Parts: sequence; structure tokens; C-alpha cells
Amino acid sequence: MSNLRNFPWLRIAVWALVLGVIASLIKDWGTWDRFPINLLWRVLIVAAGGVVGFLLDYFAGNYVGMGTNVIESMGVIKFSEDTHQKIQNAFIFVGALLGAIVAMIFVR
Repeated sequence: MSNLRNFPWLRIAVWALVLGVIASLIKDWGTWDRFPINLLWRVLIVAAGGVVGFLLDYFAGNYVGMGTNVIESMGVIKFSEDTHQKIQNAFIFVGALLGAIVAMIFVR
């Protein structure tokens, strides 16, 4: 429950803005009359993808952490101390990236 109290609003907002602007520039280049409203929709969809990524981390991040512990215990590689933070960032980024791809497909 402590993960829900430390909800990463800033990371999700930054990825939503960055990926939403990039997706909108790629998709709506030249149609500047529709650009602002499509940008808003894409940013919202990317933010929803980031929230879904956080929820995936909340429910499945511990399994990925267990996998990293197994790799460390076999002596293959030593991960840094902030492994869980990096796993959470990866889940949020992948969810936001998937949201950007979906937004590029469905927002016209």
C-alpha cells in the first residue's frame, strides 16, 4: 500500500507530455488545425498508459524483482541498489509508449 501513496505523478506527466507531443508531431504534421485537440487526446491517452504501467508494476513488479535476485544469486551480474525504482520506471515508460502507439492509431 505504500507504493500507492508514492504515486509517480511527475514521471507519468513528463512521459505523457514528451511522448504525446512526439506522437502528435509525427501523426499530425501539416494539419495544424487539428493539432491542439489531437495533442490533448494523445497526452491523455499516454498518461493513461503510464498509469496502467504503474499498476502493472504494482502487481507484477515484485516478480521481476525476484528474477533480478535470481540472476544476482547465480553470480551473472550485480545490479544497483535502486533496482526496484528502475523496474518501476521501465513499466511506466513501456505503458506510456504503448499508449502513444495506440493514440497514434486511434486519434484522427
